[in-house]
Amino acid sequence: MTMEKTTITKNKDLLADLLDVYEQLRSGNMAQGMAKQLANVAGKAISSGKAQLEYNKWVKNEGKIDFFE
Repeated sequence: MTMEKTTITKNKDLLADLLDVYEQLRSGNMAQGMAKQLANVAGKAISSGKAQLEYNKWVKNEGKIDFFE
């Protein structure tokens, strides 16, 4: 199976991509191993964004984080 190369720059893009992975896995069009790897990477992206939010809160920076816009 070949995945289409996409650039995910926003949280909503990541969510849409994960929902697509879910549908492909559910329909039997994606291997469980591939879905697991994609979910793992997505989790790391979300954790990174969460760390940015926590850091901004800690240093009292009210700047926006593009990923969450």
